[in-house]
Parts: sequence; structure tokens; C-alpha cells
Amino acid sequence: MIDKYRNKVEEKGVSPVIGVILLVAVTVALVALATVIVFDLGDDVSNTADVTLDVSEQSDGVDVTVVRNENVEELRVIDPDGEDESFDASVGSTAQIQGEAGSYNIVAVLADGSEESIRTITISEDSEVEGETISGTVETNPPIEGAVITAIVDGEEKDETVTNEEGFYELIVPEDENVELSINLDDATADGMEIQSDVDIIETVNSEESNKDIQINTVEDDGVLITSEDITIEFTSNEEINNIGLFDEKLDIVDGEEFEEPVKEGEVTLTVPTIEGENYEIFVGGETDDAEFFSGESEGFTLTDDTSKAVNIEYNEQDDETDVKLIDGFSEVAVEFNSNEEVNYVELFNEESEIGDGEEFEEPVKDGEVTLTIPTIEDEDYQVFVGGETDEGDFFDGESEGFNLIGDTTKIVEIEYNDFEDETDVLLIE
Repeated sequence: MIDKYRNKVEEKGVSPVIGVILLVAVTVALVALATVIVFDLGDDVSNTADVTLDVSEQSDGVDVTVVRNENVEELRVIDPDGEDESFDASVGSTAQIQGEAGSYNIVAVLADGSEESIRTITISEDSEVEGETISGTVETNPPIEGAVITAIVDGEEKDETVTNEEGFYELIVPEDENVELSINLDDATADGMEIQSDVDIIETVNSEESNKDIQINTVEDDGVLITSEDITIEFTSNEEINNIGLFDEKLDIVDGEEFEEPVKEGEVTLTVPTIEGENYEIFVGGETDDAEFFSGESEGFTLTDDTSKAVNIEYNEQDDETDVKLIDGFSEVAVEFNSNEEVNYVELFNEESEIGDGEEFEEPVKDGEVTLTIPTIEDEDYQVFVGGETDEGDFFDGESEGFNLIGDTTKIVEIEYNDFEDETDVLLIE
């Protein structure tokens, strides 16, 4: 009886083949699980931002530097007002957070377009950046990328930035201050072309001006843009001239103006490249009343940090020579005079440079005042010259002692003709 039931139990046991199959299935499942864990084959793309940021507080804001980045395409900063700004997520890149006090949220953008908030930075009232924002563009038509712009107040650098591909810049400066914007173009480009500039370009702006667009003049030479300046040339000539120009023989770059009608004096504005140490000359050409053509050029000079020039043009018909002399400018000088004999003319003259101006009277006078416009040269002496005729028909003339005209716009002279000695004293008086 017992054997009968034992046989029944043995008939209901699990087949050895089924056991083997189960063992193989469990083994395969364990291997698959291990593979997923070890090789991370469960997901092709992680949905979690894997990036490390270094945050450091500065005197003018907070610097955020990317130390490590495994899967973040872009970083964005959302300010307390909800405005956002993107910055580069490349390792080593740094973004500066400036603005009002409050919480700034840093958001990571992943490859699949998903976003994750990874850091919140709080700027307290004590660390809030105070001042005004000045922004604008730097361009030479097209925009200039890579220009370094530094805000300077009373010789101290306050902020610095680099223009983007659209030429845009933004600076924070102290309130109600005059600010120098220094533009360095060493690594700048415009439309892919290199920009050559030997000096930093300086623009002045008040911090109350929120927008300052900067236009930089350039001329193209062999695929390179060379910064240029508008140069004002003031001139006077004893003969009418037809044209005036600025020329650089080394670069073979010239700008000039031809007048519709010949002139003896005037002012022109020319645009030329300004290269440190490069010499430029002023060229002029004209025609005398006798149809004699004349031309001449000044001595060489550099244009760096100099945006105006003045020249006196003197054509000597007898020697057929044209003297184009660089001067410091032109002065209107009032000459008051009093004479014991009637004078026919009063003149201001520089004998060394042979330049001056004078007035001849329609009727002889004993006293009066004339206003003369003359070229002025620093550290060179000028004299007052007079000439007249006595009642007896004796001609007399004389000149004062030399004096400097820089910063002096009035001269008073006492004229005394001594008939007995045939001498004329022209005395400068206070």
C-alpha cells in the first residue's frame, strides 16, 4: 500500500529537462540585467544634466565658470524679472551675472531640448551692482566683432566687454559720470576682414546716455581694413587754389577735394587712414591771375591723435615756388593804434615765415582799430608794421619789437614819427 502511494508521488515530479530550461532562463535574465547596469544600455540619452559650475562673487557681480560638462548644450540665466540670457556651456567659459538684488536661476539645456534648473544664485543688496548701463554697437558697416571695449572713469577701469558678431556691447558704469570708452581692435574683424589700428579709439559719453553707437571709419587696402580719421584742414593762400589733398606715399592712399570755384581760404574735411609713425603731406594746386599753374606740398607729419591741421600757402611768382607751411592755426588779432602822423596801412607780419595780414586804408588816419586774421606759429615772433606820409609828403614806415601771438588777441601800439631824425617808433603799450 505504501509502495503504491510512493509511486504516485514519483510520477508527479518535475522533469529534469524542465529544470535545465529554467536554470538557463534565470542565467540569461541575470546576464541581461548586468549588461544594462554595466554598459548603461537602458537609455541612449541621459535626462539629467551632468555639468559642474564654479561660482565666485566679485566686486561687480558674480562670475560663473564651466568646470566640467558632459551633456549640456547651452546654459541660460533667468533674472529676478524673468528675463533670460544664454551663455556658452563650453568648459572654461565664464559668464558674469550683474544686476539688481534677487535670485538668478541657471538652467541647463540638453541635446533633446529638455531643460533643467541646476543652480540658483542670490545677489544680496550688499553685492548688487550699482550704476548705469551703456550699450550699443560698434561698426564700420558691417558690424565689428571682437572689439574690446573698456569703460574708464577718472583713469580707472570700471568695466570691460567684447563685442559679439552683431557688434553689440553692454557696460555698467557709475551714475552721472563722464566715461571714456576705449576701443581696442587688435583681434577684431568685420565681415571676416582683419582690422588694422595702431591706436585705441576713444569715445566720450555721459553715463546718463543709455545708448552709444560707435561708428569707426576704415578704408580697405589689400583685403585689410585700416582705421581712418576725419581730418580738418584749415587753409589760407595768397593766390586762389583749385584743390587740396592729403597723401601718403608709402600706402598710396589719398583723399582730397577739388573746389567748384577757386578760393583763397577755407576749410575741408578729408578721411584718411591713421597709422602710427606714417608720414602724410598736404598737397595744393592752383592758378594765378596770369594763368600760371602752381602746386606744392607741405613737410611730412603724422596724424595719430591729431584731427586738425592748418596751413598757410604762399606762391612766389618770381621764383615759381609754392610754400605750403604747417602752422598752429589762425588768430583774429585786434590792433589798436594811435599816431602823431597819418598812416596808410597797418600790418601784422612774421618775417621768419613771411606770413601775415594787413589793412590799407582808403583815407590816411591817425588812430583806429583793425582786426587782422593771421596764421599763428608757436614760439615765433610777430611785429606790427605801419607806413604813412607826412603833410610835407615825406614817406615813413616802421615796425614794433617782436611778440608772440599764442593766446593773445589784442595789441595796442603808439606810433611816433620823428621828422627831424626820419625815424618811426612803433611802441607796444598795455
